[in-house]
Amino acid sequence: MSHHLSAKGGIVHSFNFENAIVKVLDKDLDSLESIESEILEPFRSKNNPNSGSGPSPVKPDTPYALQALKKKRKVVNAEFIDLSFIPPTSNIVERLFSASRLVLTDYRKSMSPYTFECVMFLKSNRKLWDASLVSNLVTKNNN
Repeated sequence: MSHHLSAKGGIVHSFNFENAIVKVLDKDLDSLESIESEILEPFRSKNNPNSGSGPSPVKPDTPYALQALKKKRKVVNAEFIDLSFIPPTSNIVERLFSASRLVLTDYRKSMSPYTFECVMFLKSNRKLWDASLVSNLVTKNNN
């Protein structure tokens, strides 16, 4: 699995894009390479009225929920728009690990690695098969 889960694994669409996003979210803009900076050009902030000023002031007659939302909002970086909406590739891997934990329970600890991989493949690709296909295959193998 290491070739799938490495930084340049098959699930990573663009290694440079992902690195650039992580650097912006970590506020590490000094380490952006030229290719990463070029890739992030569409995400540069055109005009940010709050650049560096923090959250906007809250009026006293504003409802409590809106006050909380306004206080929570902050400018992550004046140079780029907020990129926290872009899910990192690692989310896919985290989902795989969570699903694996549900499959590999105490009662299934003796499962062979091959069987475990097959179960995880079927679980991850549920849209490719249904109960009738399984029934047909079981019937075919029993005859």
